[in-house]
Amino acid sequence: METIKIECESCDGTGIYKGMCEKDGSAVVCIKCQGTGMIEFNYTPFTERKLRTDVKRVYSNTMTYVISDEDFTTKEGVTIHMSQFGASYEDWLNGKKPIPIKELVCPYYWSDQEFKWKLCNDLLGGCYYNCPHYADKDACWFQFEQNEKKKELKKVQEYKRKYAKKEP
Repeated sequence: METIKIECESCDGTGIYKGMCEKDGSAVVCIKCQGTGMIEFNYTPFTERKLRTDVKRVYSNTMTYVISDEDFTTKEGVTIHMSQFGASYEDWLNGKKPIPIKELVCPYYWSDQEFKWKLCNDLLGGCYYNCPHYADKDACWFQFEQNEKKKELKKVQEYKRKYAKKEP
């Protein structure tokens, strides 16, 4: 393990802190760095990604659900096909991106609200599982995938335009 000295983020290296309670020309000694303006940061230099032997599938995130590498059936009798989503650990190590758990969430939530189409306006700031279209989220995923294909095609076209050989 190695140690370096870094600037304290709380006081921006000044050693003193001035926030909402410190009025006019007053300040307090920074409690994070005890007034030194710096913090010692311990780290281990990265050499290579370490392997795990206890992982079979990798997902992009849990989306607040308990996840498994195996399919399971809910108490309501609905089977969640976890084995069809994410990526095998080996595939992930080789660069494959995990497939979203489409049976659990909609693309609006999965994309951290980046993807939004006209039906998402029904949410009006609400929670995705209260969306009137949540039961038919397959249609939302279809729209999301069409949108992703368009974005990918646009990237390819821009690349071709940028790097196309100019004819004399």
